[in-house]
Amino acid sequence: MVQTQVIDCNFVYEICRKHFENFNIILKFPKNTPPHLTYQWRFIKILTNKFVKWNFTIEEIDLFINIAIKKRYVQLKTRGLSVLNDSDIIDECYTEVKNHENVENQDIVLLKNTHQWLIKQLKNDSAVEHLINRRKPGSFTNITTYYQSGYLVKLYIAFSKSCCTALELLSQRCPEEREKCPSTSALYFIRHYQNQSILPQIKEILGSDSYV
Repeated sequence: MVQTQVIDCNFVYEICRKHFENFNIILKFPKNTPPHLTYQWRFIKILTNKFVKWNFTIEEIDLFINIAIKKRYVQLKTRGLSVLNDSDIIDECYTEVKNHENVENQDIVLLKNTHQWLIKQLKNDSAVEHLINRRKPGSFTNITTYYQSGYLVKLYIAFSKSCCTALELLSQRCPEEREKCPSTSALYFIRHYQNQSILPQIKEILGSDSYV
C-alpha cells in the first residue's frame, strides 16, 4: 500500500493533538502568537524531522506518539509536547516501534505458513468438515489436535471463519473438548483489538476464509 499522506509538522501536530485529547488534555498555543513561532511548534518540528529521517510510515508515527504519551502521561499537563523530545523517550519509543514491526512481520509469516499447511491437510474435504472430524473414534477432533500440537495458533484460529465455525460446532457437540481450545472471548479480543495494523495482510492470506 503506497503512502500518500505528506509527513509534515501540521500532520504530526494533528496526531499529537488527537492522542492528547484521548487523555483529556487540550493542546493550546499562546494567545497572539503565530503557532510556528512557539516552543510547542519547535518541538513538533524536531519530532517531524526525526520521523522523516527514519522514514516512518503513518502507522509508525501514530504508534510512536501513543507509546511516548503513555510513558510520560504524568508530565503531559505541565510539559506538553516537550515530553516527546526527551532523548530517553525518543530512544525507547523508536526501539518499541521497531520491535512491534518485527513481531508483526513474524505474525504474517506464521499466518502464511499455517494457512499453507492447513490447505495441504484438507485434501478433498471442506475446511470445516476436516477440522471437526476425528482421525479415529474416541480421539480429539482435528482442530483440537492441531491446536494442542501447535500447528494451529490462536491468531490463525481467530481470523479464520472455518476455524471459528468448527469451534461453534464443537461447543454444541462436545462442550468438554471445546474448553481445550481458545475461548470465544479470547478469539474476539484478538480479532477486534490486536493485530489491527496487519488486517490487510491477514485478509490477503486467508482470502474468503478471513474473518475481517
